[in-house]
Amino acid sequence: MNCKSNGIEKVFGNVTFAGDAFEAKFVYRGNNDKYEMKVGMRGKWIGDTPSSMPQPTSKKELTEIDKELRRIWSSMLACLKKEDFKNALELFHPHERKKQAEIFEELKGKWSAIVEDVVELRLDLIDNERGFAHYRLVTKDGNEKRINSLTFQKDQDDHWYILSL
Repeated sequence: MNCKSNGIEKVFGNVTFAGDAFEAKFVYRGNNDKYEMKVGMRGKWIGDTPSSMPQPTSKKELTEIDKELRRIWSSMLACLKKEDFKNALELFHPHERKKQAEIFEELKGKWSAIVEDVVELRLDLIDNERGFAHYRLVTKDGNEKRINSLTFQKDQDDHWYILSL
């Protein structure tokens, strides 16, 4: 999850559980500097015990999810480049398809150029337990680079969709 305040961007990630403790890592980025802070806690669990709580996703699982989400994104770009809106819409969350269809139609004839402006996709967060992933999409606009948000959501059948651009 990102939030900006006074030129500092806060990025939250990496919560790990071990027995009766947890550790959360916060990464602060801003003004070309990077700061890391770890927060840990030990104590008695209230409610679910660690053994009954969802276990953290392994690095290998996160890598596989990232590959899948990048594949979905690449497929969507390929569809848009060909203006194959029907197949591009299938990659979006069902609740977002109507809105995206309107956007696709508004920009008809411009998609090839728009797709060419995509420079990079930067992973911010994958929360597999909650079925949410956030990336920063870097695009170029002339000589300037712009950063936009790209989010994915997993449905109840463990299928990932693009939620918003």
